[in-house]
Amino acid sequence: METKDASRSKFKEGGESAGTTGASAFNSNSLPTVPNGDPMSGYAPSNNSVNSTDNAQVETHKSNADANETLNLKRRVQELEKQLRAEQLSKWNRTNSITAPTLQRTGTLLPGHINFNYSFTDDEPLPLSNRPFPFMLSMRREGGSKLLYNLLARDGKRDGHLFTSSLMLSELDPSRSNMLKEKARISLGDFYIPCPGDSTLNTEELKRKIALNHFGLTFVTPQVDLRDPIAGYFSLIPPAWVCKKLLDIFFKELYVLIPIIDEQDFRAALSRILGPQLEENYINTFPNVDSADDLAILVMHLIILRISYLSLLDLHGNSRSLLVRYPVTFDAFRAADTIMKEFDFSCSQSLTVLQAGIIIRTYAIVAPEAQLTGRVAQVKQGTITELCYALSLNRDPSCFPEQSPKMQNLRRKIWHYVARMDISSSVIYGTVLSTDAHTYDCQLPRFSVESANCYDLNIEQQIIESFRRSYDVFQIGRKLAEYHLLASETFPIEQVIKVLDNLETSLTDTCGNVKPLLSKQVENISSVTTMLVYVQMKLFMAYTYYCIHLYYESQSNQHLSSKYFLKTTSILLQDLGDLNMFVFQPNSSLNLQTTGRLTEFYLHLSLMIFTGIRLRLKCYMRIKFPARETTERDLEHEILYQLEENLKLYTHEQAIKLGYLASKFRYSLMLRGIHMITIKLCDQFQYLCDANTGQAIKDAAIKLPLDVLQKFGQKLDIYKLPKTNELFDFSDEGLIAEMNRQNFWDQFNVIENEETVTSAWIEKTKKFNRFADEMRLGFNYNLGFDLPTHELNLFSS
Repeated sequence: METKDASRSKFKEGGESAGTTGASAFNSNSLPTVPNGDPMSGYAPSNNSVNSTDNAQVETHKSNADANETLNLKRRVQELEKQLRAEQLSKWNRTNSITAPTLQRTGTLLPGHINFNYSFTDDEPLPLSNRPFPFMLSMRREGGSKLLYNLLARDGKRDGHLFTSSLMLSELDPSRSNMLKEKARISLGDFYIPCPGDSTLNTEELKRKIALNHFGLTFVTPQVDLRDPIAGYFSLIPPAWVCKKLLDIFFKELYVLIPIIDEQDFRAALSRILGPQLEENYINTFPNVDSADDLAILVMHLIILRISYLSLLDLHGNSRSLLVRYPVTFDAFRAADTIMKEFDFSCSQSLTVLQAGIIIRTYAIVAPEAQLTGRVAQVKQGTITELCYALSLNRDPSCFPEQSPKMQNLRRKIWHYVARMDISSSVIYGTVLSTDAHTYDCQLPRFSVESANCYDLNIEQQIIESFRRSYDVFQIGRKLAEYHLLASETFPIEQVIKVLDNLETSLTDTCGNVKPLLSKQVENISSVTTMLVYVQMKLFMAYTYYCIHLYYESQSNQHLSSKYFLKTTSILLQDLGDLNMFVFQPNSSLNLQTTGRLTEFYLHLSLMIFTGIRLRLKCYMRIKFPARETTERDLEHEILYQLEENLKLYTHEQAIKLGYLASKFRYSLMLRGIHMITIKLCDQFQYLCDANTGQAIKDAAIKLPLDVLQKFGQKLDIYKLPKTNELFDFSDEGLIAEMNRQNFWDQFNVIENEETVTSAWIEKTKKFNRFADEMRLGFNYNLGFDLPTHELNLFSS
């Protein structure tokens, strides 16, 4: 047995011979490392095993080792930081990506740098909501809109319904309300729809009344069980000859917009599943479903028939086609939605199921009953994109040489359609991009006879040209969307302006002069794709220009602030002004089907910006001319007064346009609801002033030069809208129209909720609560139209 001294000697020799410090040898061969200050005396060596001299030597070696190790760690961290920064710069400078951001957020916005998710004045993050409407961040940033936001936050009723009630009807006293209901019941007859609380009608009677008021929202007979859409499938679709004509309409007029299926394969699969025909009617009573893909084919069939049928109707329900006598009901969509619940999109699915999911997602854009919010768009788009990645659609089909030329071309079309849909969603709603430009090498589709996916080669060529012609525009739009999404870093504003310049040039080269297309009915379906690209990119440019205008205003740069203000108003008035009339023409069914939703977005953005400008004008005039009614008006006052009056007329007319759309689209009713209250608050300016501080009014006052406002006024005068009606029409006829429109959608909501088809009863409650949550603006509570009179009476004298 060794002595204690010998043991210590071997320990020291072993540590030195290994080429290590005493501390390293000590830690590796003896005691565990103990954090500083940890009272673990039981692990400390006793005086019997190590003497004081040895302890001193060990501690010296340990101190030197710690210092060396700390120094090495610091050097390694610096090397890793440089490597990470180089990788980030490499990533940001790749093709199809935005220029490298220059600075991380430090709490202070440097001159010349910008972040669209933060305030330009105090660099505080802008309050977020669930994005119920497009371009919502403008309301958080622009001075006039912030006054509205402050008032709504103060007077909003906790259990109110901002987007589901009528401001005009909420202010009626009970006696007149009852009188109007009785008068409406007599004057409208079968077209009269009672409000849900007063209704004594059963569900089938309500469905009949809804169908009378909206030809696009009809229902099947009660004998059809929507819980089993396959058993009642042939009751959900028109006769075979009508289905054939509707399919022909789709592949002739609408396929260019949704080119994600192969016509020959789709028709062949349908013929097999639906079975033979006798005298142009189906013989079978039950589809021949052999696989899950057959269910997906039936989903696509139902949605295609529904979209084709809706394309026959104009805004007023009129049509030149006799096919409208055989409606494809709203229940056809509900049946398709029920079938799609059989597919778990959180798991990998076949290409056919993915196609069905894309068509369902596309239907949400054109459907009159749709309520597509930003958050819903984010989830739906993300799910579809992940399935595309799971099926390797991001890779070029040349990676899979065993596939036929038709399938290769179809895969390319599907991927680029989804990528464009992703960019469009981000452009409008501000959703985070689900596709990554660096993760796909899928080439654009090509035209050849053997790879064509539809019978009409002219249409096939139009589709290929559309993908190739608009590719650069979408890629530049993607760069601009990435700037809007970037939250963690700031970047030079010159980079954004450069992208805008490139987008404007590319849009001009790609689309040319679109104004003639917006002034007549659609004749060539290929022109529709051009219009859609042009309108959505112009809307995004207008929104971005307005943000840049506000940025330069915060920097007291009057010249550049004025420049981008005029750019914004030129787009809204000159470039897109024809949208005020385009879908409202008689017998313009295809116009409505293709651009109706973008018309909603245009009216919404225009109203947000112009109402904000009008409020800012009123703030400035209140400060500059506090007693204008008793003083002589000078030239400045005359110019500003006339501009404010023209803005009032313009915004009132646009809100009336939204009212027309609300008779067709449920989403328009919600848009109209928020703008009715903001316009009325602008009209009742004193009430708005009382809800804000004097400093807030001063900060909101417009800061543009008089000559710039004069130029804007001249352009507004050129593109002014003819007066058609009173926005706040309190005549009996006006209130009855308002009441019936509101009751129509309220009762439709009741039917939709009561007849939710699901495998779990709780889904009904989830559906209702999910919608209520979508409609929040970002306050701690919902805001309501039905505010008590003593809190918010906007119609008092």
